[in-house]
Amino acid sequence: WNKWLMLTSRISEKEMCRLQPENKLICAAPEMLSDTDQPQKKDDLPSLIPRPGTQIRFTPISRQKYPDGASAAEITRHNLDSTFQLQTVLNQLDRVDQILSEVQFSFLCFLVGQSYESFEHWKLLVDMICGCSEGLLKYPEFFKHFISDLYFQTGEIPEDFFLDIVSRNNFLVRCLTNLFENIRE
Repeated sequence: WNKWLMLTSRISEKEMCRLQPENKLICAAPEMLSDTDQPQKKDDLPSLIPRPGTQIRFTPISRQKYPDGASAAEITRHNLDSTFQLQTVLNQLDRVDQILSEVQFSFLCFLVGQSYESFEHWKLLVDMICGCSEGLLKYPEFFKHFISDLYFQTGEIPEDFFLDIVSRNNFLVRCLTNLFENIRE
């Protein structure tokens, strides 16, 4: 019971309503429909989109880590520090702690619901948050809570998830290394 409380402590009923699909069902394999807007070539697989109302409503995360019109030096800086990307996500939310709810929700949908989409979103969130250096100073309480939440989440990840730890070809090892380097700086 205590584990469950630690894994869900930030998911309020309001956050659950914000994130869950409109149909309130989380599926490992979402129902897909043919995308009639995309022309299909003779030998191609059909273009598929999720049935409306079945997708988890995660906050969109832009893959662009820098502002439009940034100079080369700024692009480099923003690619080394994800704080701009984090701020872009936070600007879509009402409160900073909502992103922590989303980290927990996406992790649980992956762990319990076996949702690959949720796993990918969780990875994006973890990578973005761990890549912040300026954000550590701007949001110290947020990072304290994030580290605590991630600690409990890593305790639930199957051991084989860390098999590539020797080759360092594991996203979580890379993210945590980045986070600890940012903290040390």
